[in-house]
Amino acid sequence: MPPVSADAIADCVLTAFQALPAKYKPRSLPDGRKEWTILAGIVLSREKPTPALKCISLATGMKCLPRSKLAEAKGNVLHDWHAEILALRGFNRWLVDECAEMARLGRKGRHEWLRWRHTRSRSDGTGGERSGRHEDELQRALDGVQHTDEHEPEHESTTGREEDTMDDALEGSQPFALHPEVKIHLYISSAPCGDASMELTMSSQEDSTPWATAPPTDILSGRGNFDLLGVVRRKPSRPDAPVTWSKSCSDKLALKQCTSLLSGVVSAGESMGLMWPGDCYLSTLVLPEDEIVPEAVERCFGHGPTGRLRTLTGKRWQGGYTFTPFTVLGTDKVFAYAKPMTPPSATGVQQTANGSNISALSTPTRTEVLINGVLQGRKQNDLKGASSVSRRRMWEVVRALQETLATTAGTIAPTITPTNTTKNPEPAGQHTSDGALKETYKSVQLSSAFAHRRAVKEDVWSTALQRWNRNEGDDEWRL
Repeated sequence: MPPVSADAIADCVLTAFQALPAKYKPRSLPDGRKEWTILAGIVLSREKPTPALKCISLATGMKCLPRSKLAEAKGNVLHDWHAEILALRGFNRWLVDECAEMARLGRKGRHEWLRWRHTRSRSDGTGGERSGRHEDELQRALDGVQHTDEHEPEHESTTGREEDTMDDALEGSQPFALHPEVKIHLYISSAPCGDASMELTMSSQEDSTPWATAPPTDILSGRGNFDLLGVVRRKPSRPDAPVTWSKSCSDKLALKQCTSLLSGVVSAGESMGLMWPGDCYLSTLVLPEDEIVPEAVERCFGHGPTGRLRTLTGKRWQGGYTFTPFTVLGTDKVFAYAKPMTPPSATGVQQTANGSNISALSTPTRTEVLINGVLQGRKQNDLKGASSVSRRRMWEVVRALQETLATTAGTIAPTITPTNTTKNPEPAGQHTSDGALKETYKSVQLSSAFAHRRAVKEDVWSTALQRWNRNEGDDEWRL
């Protein structure tokens, strides 16, 4: 069977978005114009046992959080809700939701896309299913962290018939993985901001001559210094907008060729982990045909003579991480809410289209509308406004599932070993007098469970993606 086509991937996402209610879409304005936005979606495909193609996560959005607001976010506010980044976060949340469902069903359960990595039980090494009592414990834990769902449709019946296998050669202890024949695809209705679209940005200017300004000493702005290509950039913004240190989507997708599409809390090693990263690399990136500049794509994502990732060819790291380049394909499919190319009005003035201020997020298990990085109708400092894909909610649900898996397998709860240990480090899982966890999000990120992932990023940042200033400041908080 031939590989899935770019048009089929695009259609899968476009059809899923079209099926959403009107409140998830840009508005039609009184003067007849439509607001516009960018759409992105993660699609899974497989050829066995029967061919299947499914949109797992889709999102719209074009904004990010200013650096000055990071300290106030407290894990509740998204840092970056550009469509492709939000879709990736939705994909990670869907994986966690499905891992929870698999754990509830026990090892007899089969899933269309995921599998158990190990056949042996952590308790006695003999395998077998968890008891009904353990499944009840897991459900109670998960019920306590299922937040912000607007609706939760029933799961479709799964048909996967993949037998459980023991991955003897794999490192770490993540109990779940994708079936090995599953491919991951990403459709974006516009070329990602940053290096992959710099030629498009230049051609859209009245004067495309590179600005004669000295390069900044820190990370480049999203649209500045056109003469510098193949470099890490911040998200583009208006000159008068507050500065953000969120990296461009081009840079983040380039890094994902090394770290996989999994987030840190989902792919952590040791007893903290859920998903094996080795099967979670992007296979295909689908973009509009007329927004693909071949030399820009090769420079940004490639590993050939002109590719900025050429030093990573054949690279392998500990923890299942490898340099895994994706293929970029073009499609002629058109997103109905793409930025319009409006003709001049009768007065000869170019009409300005309005970008939508809402972001939509949809997976098979949850759907949300977001404004300014939180749920629509909530303030950024309101805990109830945290999206299901925010740092706080992801840490909550992953931790609950990790602890329940450890408990039902007869082992101790996950242990965190901070890299900046003190003489009397506080054991993980302990609580303060007010019931909050003693460890902060930062201490978790610095724990030994994240060591392999940190090593990958630091290696890439020191070679292929230099001047990657970390977007720090939203990590000194607890659950």
